[in-house]
Amino acid sequence: MLLRSSIERLAPDSLRRTGLSRTGWGWVSATIMVLVAACAPAPRLPSQAESGTQGFLALQAQLSEAVQSDRRAVAPRRALALALLANGYPSLSADAWSELLPLEDSPSISRWYLCRALLAAGRHAEALRELSSAAKNPKAIAPTLFELARLRLLEGDLATAQRLYTRLQELRPDLALATVGLAEVALAKGHFDKAVALAQTALDQDPSSPAAPHLLASALRSLGQLEEASVWMAKAPKNQSKFIPGPWDSRLYPLIRSRAAALVQVRLWLEEGSFENAVQLASAAVTWPETTHEPELREALAVALIALRRPSLALEALVPLADNPLFGTAINSATAHLALGDFDSALRAASLATEIAPQRSRSHHLLGRAHWASGALEQALLSLRHASELEPTNVDVLRDLAFIELATGNTHVARGVSERIVNLAPHLAVGYLGLAEVALVDLRWEEVTTFLLDAERHEPQHPGIANVRGRLQVATKAASEP
Repeated sequence: MLLRSSIERLAPDSLRRTGLSRTGWGWVSATIMVLVAACAPAPRLPSQAESGTQGFLALQAQLSEAVQSDRRAVAPRRALALALLANGYPSLSADAWSELLPLEDSPSISRWYLCRALLAAGRHAEALRELSSAAKNPKAIAPTLFELARLRLLEGDLATAQRLYTRLQELRPDLALATVGLAEVALAKGHFDKAVALAQTALDQDPSSPAAPHLLASALRSLGQLEEASVWMAKAPKNQSKFIPGPWDSRLYPLIRSRAAALVQVRLWLEEGSFENAVQLASAAVTWPETTHEPELREALAVALIALRRPSLALEALVPLADNPLFGTAINSATAHLALGDFDSALRAASLATEIAPQRSRSHHLLGRAHWASGALEQALLSLRHASELEPTNVDVLRDLAFIELATGNTHVARGVSERIVNLAPHLAVGYLGLAEVALVDLRWEEVTTFLLDAERHEPQHPGIANVRGRLQVATKAASEP
């Protein structure tokens, strides 16, 4: 494209010198571009030692043959650049995108993937130059604007960041990430009320936005609203990594041919909750003729299948690891057996997990749940108490512990555990429901109602609310009868 632009800038003088018409000059320009394309270098590819995977070598050979057969063809070069990026060769991918750009008629998307590859390769100065150049194009795509705005914000260039986020918002009014970016700029400028309003708008656009709760909590804290800020901070997810998918991302994943690259993508999908995608890629990857990463891929596959409520298939995925189980293997096996109602097998798997990692709260928590499911409440209590000692702030552990303490008659202890949950997670219904359960056992009807109202205020759709309310009605009716 740079060469084409240079040729066209020279056209008027050349027309005067040669007498060529504009139509004639267009033919010459096109001819030159064809010659340039025909001489375009073939992209450098990973050697066999660099690749180490038969599947990727086969794909690479297929795509590079297509490139060599027609140097002017854009599609095979694009596929090769995507394949290099998908399989963990970002620097080579960036070089391939750079060589592709002069052949593209509309290079906005290819330029974004060039920037993405440069960032992944750690070539940040080059990426910033390319992003800045791409953003000058009125047809720049949303991922380009977002990434450049993010980098400018990190540099402290608030004016440019705000301008880019505003442009992104105009391009994609539905995009919560644009609103989040503007909220970040407002927060950095000290405009806290505006930051609160923008963060709340972002949550309206996308209730699952990972960054908006953090921003809202920070802005509220700056305004001195500490209690409300702590509630939003408790709601904020730990993982804030969010980006705008590129237009060709759906083409990337079918090009993955190495287990290492597959494992990275599967784990990203697990974090995002894209369990079907994770199952599809992990199921394929474990069949590839490689010797690496099989245990990790099978464990990730089992996690996705359990999340999709397919415990039988999860157990099948773990069978090849039975002779040398890892912690994740034992945990996932126990979880799947519990879901299937096979409590003896669940107990064996959970016990193995505690032997492999005795200091991991999760193994003792799962063992406690297995004892609980099999009716051994005293043993469940011991395991859950130990899990809570190892991880005192785990709300899931404390919830189960409070229930078993109450079931075994330790109402005072159950109340204390439920109060800890409320202190740790005041935005969740579970702590208030635990306190309501204790008050119900102690026949303190008014307290039950109060705690139910607290639970309903925070999570109105929680199924436990209707359960406790129904039992309260039965209990009060029975108490009023002579």
